[in-house]
Amino acid sequence: MIAPVNAAWAEAFVDELVRAGVRHVCISPGSRSTPLTLAVAARPELGTSVHIDERSAGFFALGYGRVTGMPAALVCTSGTAAANYLPAVVEASMGRVPLIVLTADRPPELRDTGAWQAIDQFKLYGGYVRWFAEVATPSGDAFLLRTVRSLGARAVAVATGRPAGPVHLNFPFREPLAPEPGTAPPAAGGRADGAPIVRVPRAAALLPEAELDALAARIAAEPRGLILAGPVDPPPGYAAAIARLAAAGRYPILAEPAGALRFGPHDRAGVVVGYDAILRDERWAGGLAPGLVVRFGASLTWKVVAEYLARHPDAAQVVVDPEATWDDPGRLGGDRLAVDAVPLCHALTDRLEAGEGGETPAGEAWRAAWRRASRVAEREIARLVEAPVAGTVGWVYPAALGALPDGALVVAANSMAVRDLDSFAPPTERALRVVANRGAAGIDGTISTALGAAHAAGGPAVLFAGDLAFLHDAGGLGAAVSPAPDLTVVVLNDGGGGIFAYLPVAAIGGKVFERYFRTPPGADLAALCAGYGVGHARAADPERLVAALRASVGRPGTSVIEVPIDLEANTSFHRRWWADVAEHAWEAVRT
Repeated sequence: MIAPVNAAWAEAFVDELVRAGVRHVCISPGSRSTPLTLAVAARPELGTSVHIDERSAGFFALGYGRVTGMPAALVCTSGTAAANYLPAVVEASMGRVPLIVLTADRPPELRDTGAWQAIDQFKLYGGYVRWFAEVATPSGDAFLLRTVRSLGARAVAVATGRPAGPVHLNFPFREPLAPEPGTAPPAAGGRADGAPIVRVPRAAALLPEAELDALAARIAAEPRGLILAGPVDPPPGYAAAIARLAAAGRYPILAEPAGALRFGPHDRAGVVVGYDAILRDERWAGGLAPGLVVRFGASLTWKVVAEYLARHPDAAQVVVDPEATWDDPGRLGGDRLAVDAVPLCHALTDRLEAGEGGETPAGEAWRAAWRRASRVAEREIARLVEAPVAGTVGWVYPAALGALPDGALVVAANSMAVRDLDSFAPPTERALRVVANRGAAGIDGTISTALGAAHAAGGPAVLFAGDLAFLHDAGGLGAAVSPAPDLTVVVLNDGGGGIFAYLPVAAIGGKVFERYFRTPPGADLAALCAGYGVGHARAADPERLVAALRASVGRPGTSVIEVPIDLEANTSFHRRWWADVAEHAWEAVRT
């Protein structure tokens, strides 16, 4: 009888996932995956969530893995169900997020025969997975049971390795899939000490002493330096270590909200606010030429930063990337250091603090220019809340962030939301963690990512999203999760793809631009939320937004706050904001 063997096979594999540290599994209903689903359901150590839509399940698991650093496992049946994981697998691969994909499959004899729900699942996700394994069909053989157990341990080791990312295991099961009640499966076997059957040691790397000395000397000798803090999943002590290096080297910091430097109790004196505005100005972008750029995390989101670096190709580039990937869209070259950021920063800072060099006039002028520009931007952001412009987004982010408690999680959707958060989020000592799917930078899976991240964080979370990103993953609202994540979704509803108004294609204008690029959906968000049993409120000014957030944040469940945005007014506001901040900053420097 096949069913008890299927059960032993799945139980051995799931047991090894548990031993290796997996604590959450996202399950989508299906028949062929019955052995895996039952094995998961039998383990009290595993939290579960149920998702009708596999695409949403994939992004929920991605959000969970980004926050915890440990992979959630995905379980689905065969056929197109497995194909729907692809967008999340791509984002996990490019975003370096651990993920374990477990697809059930028909056995070999049913493939390529016209059997229902049988597609070619061999290496279904191509090069986007760190590792793929076609699992053997279940057997009661003791050696093969140890083999499937080792696959579980290896899956976790590879998913959490360097670089972290998705792994895919394909499980063919023969019928009958579920054992008869009271049927005992073969012994699954395991290690007596309860430890994973495979152990993978990891060692933190640091540069040799001579190279540390040389890099510290380069920093000390170059007064016109910059630190870039791009999107990252920060290890403990990350922000404080980089801030300490910036202070010792007297380098300003261009930090995205997802770069871990914008918010928190660490020293934020070097963090520059409004850099996206001033770098649009020719006087700034051309006149502030860096001599050395040290980057932590991924490339920054704003295109103006890449353009700024490209116009100064003689600036030395140092990229600190412990995952040893090749994140260099500008092809600027430089030194790439595959070492851990925290010990590197402390080692360099110790050397800089022990040195005897003081600040040069050139260094002081460089720092003063960035510092004054940042103060101007912070002052202008404060005015946005004091005198909000109706139908625009500028006041939304400072008002909303000011209402969040210490330790809250902030999720930013792609397109304009992640950029506007950067533009209008003032630094704060509250430890707000920001996450965004910047690996492939798509708008798919936005709600599900936020739900998975909120569930993993276990505290209040707020998602900022445009209406298209929200609608693209509306099915994610139907996820069955226990306990219910505390997630508030702030939807900036500008009636379509607002980002296209800032792109060259906007010059087309007329019906073509409106239909094929703006794509106004005309959806009733309140009715949609009601259909899912999700609370909905509208807020068109700071007072109503703050009140709605305080009524929602800190309470289990998902709720939506819709902020109406006028596209034309908002587009004009952005352009005026960028120009005014740059002009006022320039005046501050000149005086």
